[in-house]
Amino acid sequence: MDSVVDALKTAWISIDCPVCNFEIRCRIASIALQEFVHCRGCHETIHLIDKDASTVQAFRRASNAVDDIRNALNRIK
Repeated sequence: MDSVVDALKTAWISIDCPVCNFEIRCRIASIALQEFVHCRGCHETIHLIDKDASTVQAFRRASNAVDDIRNALNRIK
């Protein structure tokens, strides 16, 4: 996988707990994998849901964009 996509997957994102609005930090890959996270405020277990697989689609689009740039640069050579 492309290093750009790997960097996106390991990036941190902040979300608010739906119960207590405490800020929760998780990796974007956790959303794509629809993992469970625990709120440090109210200690609820929150199931992350990637609605319509939008995170996975974004990873795929980023990977395709990097491939397109590589192909364009190879054509210039």
